[in-house]
Amino acid sequence: MSKSAPTFVIRLQANLAPQPLAKALRRSNRQTDCGRRALAYYLFDMQDRGVHQMLGFASATHFAIERLDMKRRTARDLIAVGRALAELPLVDRAFAEGRISWTKLRLLARICVPETQSAWLEKAEALVLSEFERLVSTSEAGRPPREGGHGLPVTKVDLRLRLNV
Repeated sequence: MSKSAPTFVIRLQANLAPQPLAKALRRSNRQTDCGRRALAYYLFDMQDRGVHQMLGFASATHFAIERLDMKRRTARDLIAVGRALAELPLVDRAFAEGRISWTKLRLLARICVPETQSAWLEKAEALVLSEFERLVSTSEAGRPPREGGHGLPVTKVDLRLRLNV
């Protein structure tokens, strides 16, 4: 990490009552989510414009590893999300308005295309995370969500039979 990293003051309170504690957790989680969104935006921008080269790095991923103490997989994931969100304004707006979490945003970035983002957003907002994850994992990228969310997408299977007569 850079020695010139900004200092942030975080006020932590011990022994909060249940409701204030729940509120503090929600606020902290949202702040973390917003930080991830900013990282996705700036790392993609760095990669897209080639700024990493001006700073002496082979890629924005390499910059993130060396200067942000980030794992390669995390950096690549953030850049992929930033790239996807550049084409998914409805998804990005839903996140900015607090209607979806970072976790759902990542899933949407993997499966959505501009033409399907409205339908997928509807599902993301209506389903709890575990249900939404299941729907995404059984769906095909670029396709709208299946009606009712049941069953697997159409799968083609080659079947060969050998008969010995």
